[in-house]
Amino acid sequence: MARLINATSPQLKVGLMEARDAPPPSSADNTDRVPHPRSYALSPKSLEIIGETAVSKLPLGYYESMQVWQANSPASLTFTTRDLHADPAKAPYLGACVEDGPLVSALWEEIQDTTKCWTQTTLKSIDSFGDSHSLAEVTTSDGEKLQAGLLVGADGGNSWVRKTLGVSRIGTEYDQHALTFTVKINESLRKRAFQRYLADGGPMALLPTFSPEHAVIVWSTSPDTVRQWKEGENEELVKLLNESLLEGAQRIPPLVERGNSDSSSTLGTLASNLLYGAERVLDTVHYGLAMASHYPIPKTLAPPSISEIVSPKFTFPLSCFQCRSYTKGRVALIGDAAHTVHELAQLAASGARMLPVPCAS
Repeated sequence: MARLINATSPQLKVGLMEARDAPPPSSADNTDRVPHPRSYALSPKSLEIIGETAVSKLPLGYYESMQVWQANSPASLTFTTRDLHADPAKAPYLGACVEDGPLVSALWEEIQDTTKCWTQTTLKSIDSFGDSHSLAEVTTSDGEKLQAGLLVGADGGNSWVRKTLGVSRIGTEYDQHALTFTVKINESLRKRAFQRYLADGGPMALLPTFSPEHAVIVWSTSPDTVRQWKEGENEELVKLLNESLLEGAQRIPPLVERGNSDSSSTLGTLASNLLYGAERVLDTVHYGLAMASHYPIPKTLAPPSISEIVSPKFTFPLSCFQCRSYTKGRVALIGDAAHTVHELAQLAASGARMLPVPCAS
């Protein structure tokens, strides 16, 4: 956001306050390593907003298509660049995956010439929210007093700024946690991302990285299952991953379980034939929709098999919350501070507070 303000309103003075140290220098050439599983899937528009200079510093895992299918069903979808634009030259890729660390570093470097940056600094207090006649006033953890025409809280789902504003939020915790880690694959993803909805309703995704030998697993499932596999043996988990991802679309299960009823009964035979006919109709509908999603391109691909887990396993709870108000006076909330989403699909950098400062004292 600091970069966007600088680009669209160069007359404004912009500041960013970060509780942590400055990130290390970025480099797209630093690829002789295992990719970190904390990453984001960015659309072409997101990469455009980030800017060509910053993107050139990022080790990216581009994908041109995404294949989604469901357990116990023939239902499947494949999205390609043609869903963005009919001309492949105008949409060369569907998206790209990037690690959190390099992305934060590249964006940090982008704003250094135009943004006042504080590190290892937080807000001690918001002394005034400001209004149409006065500026917002804050005091930092170092005792420095600042005034701002707009104070933006981008400090994550547990936002201190939101709590200080007294803004309530509505929503719920999903009964799911996410488990994510990096895996080594036996062949490349062929520029495709994969996602399968398992029988418990949770999706398991296999996402590209800058390395053709590695991919990232993001699996959303029940908290108990996440705890089991986070502490479980990696070899057994690899076996489960391959069984889940290498199993393709399936026929739908029977409407009812077949029993050992007397097949000579006219009524039993009639009911059995009606059920069989209904199942075939459902089969036809499901397969028709699945085939339509692949016409005229692309074809279904089998994901590569996974050979081993090569990173620590990370977990986090999934929730859905939204503030009742995003603003109060001259203070605005953005990102997870305003509404929580899947943490690996967001672009916000937790812990940062941006201060466009037209005057400071």
